[in-house]
Amino acid sequence: MDALYQLIYTSFLSADADPHCVTEIVSQARSKNRQQKITGVLIFDGLRFCQYLEGPSHAVRTLSERIRNDSRHIHFQIKEHGTLQGDRRFTYWPMAFAACGDPDGLNELHKFVTGSGESAFTLFERLLPSLDLEPGGAR
Repeated sequence: MDALYQLIYTSFLSADADPHCVTEIVSQARSKNRQQKITGVLIFDGLRFCQYLEGPSHAVRTLSERIRNDSRHIHFQIKEHGTLQGDRRFTYWPMAFAACGDPDGLNELHKFVTGSGESAFTLFERLLPSLDLEPGGAR
């Protein structure tokens, strides 16, 4: 059995992409993630993305490469990844979504550099309470 894996990345919306494409991204992700047993959350502030993914290692890694190559994303950076210790954070959410209205909300995660002390997962956890998560597609 494939071990549960977690990954968090940041990226920017491509200058060629319409910000309204995020609705399409979320809709497609909910369907495909359910099939691949991936759960997580996408955060978007109008310019920047931050996404947390969890699920079978192979499926999460394959999805992250597909996102890296998606022309709607630029400056894709994996901030942290590894085996998920414990339970999923988003057990029933194939792709939760949150629009981040605070212009400083994603700054820490976008600036995060591995080995800088804190974990990207910790920064992500600290950001979650400030968001109005839309679970969508639950169960």
